[in-house]
Parts: sequence; structure tokens; C-alpha cells
Amino acid sequence: MSMGSAGASAMTGKQNGAMMQCQNPHMVNIHCVAHRLAFCTSQAASENSHLQAHQQILRDLFYYFKGNSKRQSKLKEIQNILDDPCLTIKEIHSVRWLSYFTALSTVQRTLDSLLTYLGEADGNKDPKAAGLRKKIANESFISITYMMMDAMAPVTILSQFFQTENVDLALVKVKIDLCLSDLEKIKSMESHHLQALKEELDVQTGFFKRHSIKKTNLNLTKLTEEFIDTLKENIIARFPSSDLITHLASLL
Repeated sequence: MSMGSAGASAMTGKQNGAMMQCQNPHMVNIHCVAHRLAFCTSQAASENSHLQAHQQILRDLFYYFKGNSKRQSKLKEIQNILDDPCLTIKEIHSVRWLSYFTALSTVQRTLDSLLTYLGEADGNKDPKAAGLRKKIANESFISITYMMMDAMAPVTILSQFFQTENVDLALVKVKIDLCLSDLEKIKSMESHHLQALKEELDVQTGFFKRHSIKKTNLNLTKLTEEFIDTLKENIIARFPSSDLITHLASLL
């Protein structure tokens, strides 16, 4: 007998969780690998106040546009004018932390349009738009957005592999090792989006593309190294038996 779950204590905890394992001590409890991977990322981010603040801003952006067709229509109009992708701001789901990547990607790909929209709304005496523009028109938010695009990409690819219908167990260790290797490379600050950041954000003149931004003295290199190191440690700790999985694959 076996039981698969998201690993929540309500289902598996010894105090308030399921009693099936007490009744059947031979039952195998399987923690969903996609949820386990999501925990690696969310816990790594929770240890850094800059990343926590960044997530909150993404949530604030979603709720600003949610249910307001006028705002959404105006944003889409600006996206068309600026040749940005016509994307709707996405929500971060607390139980699906990797939804952060979808929300993050939407903001990063339409950041020019967002800054333009919020700037115009601010001029029209919209206090919420003014507050949001202040939060995103600065070095910290823009830099973290680009860095996290690179950092989340390998994790998202690994998560998608875990969720395929017929996972090849022989590839599990290969995929995990590849993810760890790709994460380590990001610390060089030469990854795809971090390279683009150097071209699009001029900290000296205080401009991102054509938008005036505020300098915050963020140490992006230190932040990147700390986050990547913690994320890698979490992945290694939560997937310690990948060699065993590889050996089991030869028996199937």
C-alpha cells in the first residue's frame, strides 16, 4: 500500500495528519516531487527580504489590474504601441510556488509597458498607480526580476520533467545534476537575462530603457550567490536518493 501527497502536515503529520500509516506501518508515503521542488525554491526565497518584497510587488500588480477591464484594456493598448507581448498580469498561487515564474515572466516581458502605463496613471492622479510605479521603477525590482528569470528557468524545466506522464527514472539524476549545474552558472552573472539587464539598465544615468529609475545600491551579485547557494542546498537535501532511483530504473 502507498499514499501520494503534497507533503502537507494535515495529510502526513504525526500529530494531525493521516492515521493510515499507524494502521499499516508498511505503507509507503510518497511526497510529490513537483511539490518537493517547489518547497526548495520557496524556502530559499523566504530567507531573503529582497525576494520576499519582490514577490509581494508581483501580487500587488496582479490585484491592481484584476477585475478592472478599463485598466487591462489600457495596458493592452500600450503593449501594442510598444510592441510588447499582449499579456495579462498573472497571479502567484501560494500552493503552487512555481506559478511565480509565470507571473515573473509576464512582468519582465512587459515591463516597458507597465512602467509607461503606471506613469500615465500616476499623472492622472491615481494614487495606487503612483505607489506601484515607485515600487517597480527602481534598480532593485528590475534587477531582481531579470536575475530570477534566469534562476527560475532551470527549476521550471526540472519541474516540468517531473510532471511528464511517463517519467524515465534513469534520467532523474541526470536532470537534477543538470539543473544544479545550470544554477551554478548563473553566479557568474553572465546568464541570458543578466546580460540583457546590463544593456537595458543604466544605473549610472538612472534609466531603464527610456524610463527614469531610482538607484538603490543593491548588491545583486551577493544576492544572486546567496539565493543560488541556498536553492542548490535545498535541492540536494530534498533529493538525496537520486542514485537509488537510477538503480531502480534498471529493474523496470
